[in-house]
Amino acid sequence: MNTLGHPAAASTIWKVEAHHERVLCELHKKYSDLVSQLDAEKKRGEKLQQIVKETPGAATGSVPLLMNSAIMSC
Repeated sequence: MNTLGHPAAASTIWKVEAHHERVLCELHKKYSDLVSQLDAEKKRGEKLQQIVKETPGAATGSVPLLMNSAIMSC
């Protein structure tokens, strides 16, 4: 018998800890992927802001068309 008083308890604890580790690894990967996506979106937003600043007539309504074409080219 182990210290928990049941021979299968250690095996169960090991399985739970292994599952916990797998879940943490999956969550960490998802988090890293989302951070990468967020960084890419920030860069794209900065690029679009620069295009708007550099575009003559941006206040006349031509910006949405430029923004759409810039999005598609990314």
